[in-house]
Order: sequence, then structure tokens, then C-alpha cells
Amino acid sequence: SRWYQRRVRAGGWSSELPVLRFRVLSGSPSDYTIELWNPDDASDGSAGVVFVMTEGGSGEKGLICNEGMGRDEANAICRNQGYLYGMIVDPYSFKNLNERNDPFQGYMYVATDVECESGSEGNLNTDCTYTEYWQTDTPCDDGEQLAVRCADERFDMGTTLTVRNKRSGRTRFLCEVEATKYGQEFDVKENINAVLMSRSQNGTYSILDPDMTHKRKKFRAKLRTDAIPDECYVCLTAISDTMVFGAATNDEYCPYEINH
Repeated sequence: SRWYQRRVRAGGWSSELPVLRFRVLSGSPSDYTIELWNPDDASDGSAGVVFVMTEGGSGEKGLICNEGMGRDEANAICRNQGYLYGMIVDPYSFKNLNERNDPFQGYMYVATDVECESGSEGNLNTDCTYTEYWQTDTPCDDGEQLAVRCADERFDMGTTLTVRNKRSGRTRFLCEVEATKYGQEFDVKENINAVLMSRSQNGTYSILDPDMTHKRKKFRAKLRTDAIPDECYVCLTAISDTMVFGAATNDEYCPYEINH
């Protein structure tokens, strides 16, 4: 890096203010490339703090300020890393980054106000515009270091149903939901509800448990076997206040086709 200095005159005053000094990366902006640093898992390139690299990745490292950035920019940066979608996250959301330890000491902001066209590939030199940090009039604070999570699916949810019959005359139902948002595990217990139903061959549904209990990573229900009208069961899962839902059946007891 190299130091620049500029002597500033106070408007309307004859006296001079002290010299202001600031530092910029020594590489040309046309040499800038980006990489992700994941402090929780160095082998996982789908998430991390975004570093700008000079000289095609062999030079100095700098940080991007997330000022004014949104979905288009996150998507563009993640496409630059080989993924389809991205979301901006708090840099201190990574478990191994502790604000008190000043993990970014020695690294400087080099760019801010990044804007990328929707659908672009996130090349800072050709697809996006930005302000070099030393030229900005809006300073960035700690915690505004750009960090992203990338994935090929913005949201993915899968539901499976297991039915266990016991000699005690009760049937146990285990409905398991796995969900990820931008590659990150989604909190199923807090955000998803599950309903247990039975379905007859004529297409009639009966609700067996309108609010299955979530325990040890599964939704659970236990019913008297002789009180269940049919042996074809459906677990319907839904995210609260949305139209996002999933469904699973116990296929071995549903020999006929079911349209979810």
C-alpha cells in the first residue's frame, strides 16, 4: 500500500489545517479480484467475509464496506464465486469472529457504494461500479465489512414421515423437516408448524393432530391405533405466515397415488 497526503485549507480562513493522511491499495482497480474468507470453515467457499485482492489475487487484501448494498450486489458477488444466489450477512454472525478481538485489525476498507446490475457476474472491474474508499464522504464503521452467504437455492425444505406401530395399541408419528436458507440451516422449531392427517381412498382428509410437538429435531405425535380411521398418513408442514409448505406420506401404507 502507499500513503497519500493532502493539505486542506479551512474555507474563508488563512490558516491551514493539519495534513490529512490516508492509505489505498497499491494495485490498480483494474487488477482487483474478490475472494471469500470463512472464519468458521476454511474449506467452505460458500460463505464468508469478502476480501478485495490486488494483482490478480497475489497482492494485498482489503475490505468492502456494505454501505448501500442489496440483493443484486450479493447475487453478483456469489455468482462471481460460482453460486447462483447470495445474501448479505453481519460479519460477526460467524462464530469464530469476535468483535472484542478486533479480527480486522490491519485490513482497510478499499471500496464502498458498490452497485451491480441485476444478473451480472460480479466482476468489480466490468460488472459493478463502486467508490474507492478514500474518495467517499460517508465513512464506514466496524461491523460494516461486507460478508455474504451463497447458495444455488435461496430456500430448500424437505419433509419425511416415519410411522411406528407398537403392541401397546398406540401409533407413533415422526415428521422430520430439513430446511436451509442460502445454504445455512433454517430454524425449523421456531418457524415451521406441522399438521398430521389421514387420507381415505376417496380423497377425504381427517386431521389427527393439528399441532404436532417438536422435540429432538422432529415433529411428533402419538395416537391410539384403533382411533385412526385410515392407514394412509400425511404430514403437512408450513412456514408461519407464508405459502411455503411441504408434505410427506408413509408410502408403504398409501398404495394409491396422492396429489399433494
